[in-house]
Amino acid sequence: MRRVPREVFETEERAALLPAPTALFDVPRWLDAEVHPDHHVQVARALYSAPTAYVGKRLRARVDRKTVRLYLRGELVACHPRVAPGKRPTDMSHYPTGKAP
Repeated sequence: MRRVPREVFETEERAALLPAPTALFDVPRWLDAEVHPDHHVQVARALYSAPTAYVGKRLRARVDRKTVRLYLRGELVACHPRVAPGKRPTDMSHYPTGKAP
């Protein structure tokens, strides 16, 4: 049975639509960041820690308004809340046992 698409939309599909979002879409930025010997990468003028296994490697950083996520070949290796420039959130579990500063 053939039907007019507009009529199908009005009678069946319109009721299933969710309301349009009111908040702006937070477009993430992707950056390359190298893990330095102090276990940190610089992203948006702040330093974020990464696990020991990634020291010396280049990671991809996904930055949005609230979080910074670090990836290696598509695998998430660290996640931090976004902080102001000059700050340094450090996850102590990223350091080897007995080596935390």
